[in-house]
Amino acid sequence: MEHIQIRLINGELFNSEPSQVFEIPEETNTKELNALVNKLNKTEEEPFPYSFYTDGIQITDNIPNKGAEQVVTITYYPQAVFRCRPISRSTHTMTGHSNSILSCKFSQDSSKLGSCSGDHTVRVWDLNTCTPICTLKGHGDWVLNLDWHYGNKLLASGDKLGKVIVWELNENGTDGKQLWSYCHKNFISDIQWKPEVFGDSAIFASSSRDMSSKIYDARRGEVIRTLGGHTQGVTSVRWSGNENILYTSSRDRMINVYDMRQANPIHVLKGHSHWINGISTSTEYVLRQGGYDPLEKDKGIDGAKKRLDKIMGCGGGERLVSASDDGTLYMWVPLQSQKPVHRLVGHSSQVMSCKFSPDSRIIASTGCDKNMRIWDGFTGSCLHTYRGHVQTIYGCAWSPDSRMLVSASKDSTVKLWNVVPGCRKLMTNLPGHLDEVFSIDWSLDGSSVATASYDHTIKIWRY
Repeated sequence: MEHIQIRLINGELFNSEPSQVFEIPEETNTKELNALVNKLNKTEEEPFPYSFYTDGIQITDNIPNKGAEQVVTITYYPQAVFRCRPISRSTHTMTGHSNSILSCKFSQDSSKLGSCSGDHTVRVWDLNTCTPICTLKGHGDWVLNLDWHYGNKLLASGDKLGKVIVWELNENGTDGKQLWSYCHKNFISDIQWKPEVFGDSAIFASSSRDMSSKIYDARRGEVIRTLGGHTQGVTSVRWSGNENILYTSSRDRMINVYDMRQANPIHVLKGHSHWINGISTSTEYVLRQGGYDPLEKDKGIDGAKKRLDKIMGCGGGERLVSASDDGTLYMWVPLQSQKPVHRLVGHSSQVMSCKFSPDSRIIASTGCDKNMRIWDGFTGSCLHTYRGHVQTIYGCAWSPDSRMLVSASKDSTVKLWNVVPGCRKLMTNLPGHLDEVFSIDWSLDGSSVATASYDHTIKIWRY
C-alpha cells in the first residue's frame, strides 16, 4: 500500500500554524480525515464534521497524490451541523398590501414576518398559518425598509418622507401599536437594531438620503447621536462585531467607520469610483442570529458570544465587503487598516448587493449584468458565476448552513443555487410572482424563504 505525506491547517484561524507531517495511506478518504482531525483537536467524544481543501479545491473522495517527495497541505474547515432542506415550491401567497412590497424580513425566532409597502403600511404575518397578524398604520408615504428587534416584539420602519417609526407588538403578538416616531430630512435607506450579543438594549440606527445616520434609544424615545461626515446620501448602515462600532456607506463613494459615542467618523474607507450600494460584514449573520440556535445547543448570550468570537478571529479580524455602481466590490479589514485588502472584479455592470455567508467564508454579489457571483471571503478570488436570470438581480439570501443561495430578480423569478464545491449550479427555478421581486429573506430556522414583489404579494417557499 502506497503512502502520502500531509500536513493540516485549521482554515478558521488566521495565520494558523501547520500541523506536523503525517504519513497516511493513499486511499485515505474524507471520513478518515475527519477522524484524524477530531483526534488532533481532542473532540473524539463529540466529533465535529469538517470539509477539506487542497490548493483551493475541495477533497470529496481520496487525497490527490503529488508524489512521494511532496507534502500535501490540507486546509480544513468545520461544517455546519445544522442542515437546511432545499426549497422547492411556493406553499403560500400572502395578500393584503395594495401596492408594491419593498421589503420583507423574518423575526429572529422565525415565527413572524414583517413587510412594508408603497401602500404606506407595515404588516406582520404569522408564519405558522401564513395569515396576517396586524396592519401598522402611521407612515405618510412609501415604507421602504424595516428591521426586527431580537426580542421579536419591536420593529422599526422607515419611509420615503424620512420618518422612522418604532412599533411594539402586544404580549400575545396579536396586535401592534406605534411607540415613537423620528424624522430625517429625506428618505430612509436602511435600519438596523443593535445586536443582542451586546446586551439587552433597544438601540437602533438608521441611514438616510439626507447624508446623515442616527442612533436611537427606543425605550427612552430619544435620538442618542446624529452621525455626520458624508457628503451625499447614506445607502446602508451596519453594526460591527465590535460593540460600539458601526459602518455606513454612501453615494459619496466612502465608507465611514464610527464609534457610536462620537458624531464624526474615526476612519474613512476610500477606493470606489462610484456610489456604494451596500455593505456586508463577516459577522453580520451571527449578530442577527444572536442567542437563537435552531439546534437548541448554544442558546442565549453565551452561545452568541462564542459564535461571534469565532468569526471575529477569522481572517485577521472582522471583514467588510462593499458593492458599487463602479462594477466592483472591495474587501476591507476596517478595524485594522483603511486600505482595501482585495478588489473583486468580474461584474460587467453595477453591483446591486453583497452578502457574506453565515460561516463568513464566501461572499455573494448580485448585479445589473444579470449574474450572481460568489467569491472567497478571505482572498477575494471569484469562485463561480451563476447565470440564468434574464434581468437585474436585486438581491440574494443565504441558507443558514451556507450551502445554498436564493436570488430575487427583476425578471419576476426566484432561483435556488447550490454553493457546495463541485455542485455549483441552478437547483430549482421558482416562477410564481407576476412582476419584479424586490426583496428576499431566508428564515434563521432554515425552513422558509420569503419574497416580496411589485405584484403586491408575498410568497413563502418551503421544501
